[in-house]
Amino acid sequence: RYSGLKVTQILDDEEMGKRLAEVQEKTKKGESVKAKLVEEEYVMPFADKRNTGPRQTPDWTPERLDEEGKRAGRAMSWAKKAREGEFLKDPFELLSIEGSLQLYSIVTTLITAFAFGKSSTKLLEDVLQFSNSE
Repeated sequence: RYSGLKVTQILDDEEMGKRLAEVQEKTKKGESVKAKLVEEEYVMPFADKRNTGPRQTPDWTPERLDEEGKRAGRAMSWAKKAREGEFLKDPFELLSIEGSLQLYSIVTTLITAFAFGKSSTKLLEDVLQFSNSE
């Protein structure tokens, strides 16, 4: 977009002379003649590439090293206790289907699969020699 001096819009010669004199003064001072556009003043986020990546050298202080050591020690002791069996799961949380409930579940699953299956009619016709036309 052009935002400079619009000569065709000025109808008065004196006004145009004043504007041209202002432009010459600005160029002598080293100032910008035209106003900056919004697009020119926009700064893209993270365009300066400062502080955008990870730190290359972490700030390890003696206190922080001690904290990390304690944290690692707690994790190792928990893993050792878990291996030894200190943390057992509740036996009532296990999903166990036994006896008649297991048989009922299997039969119900087969009937449901057969009822909603798309190949049920093909099974009846080919394997069991059953058809509706007879």
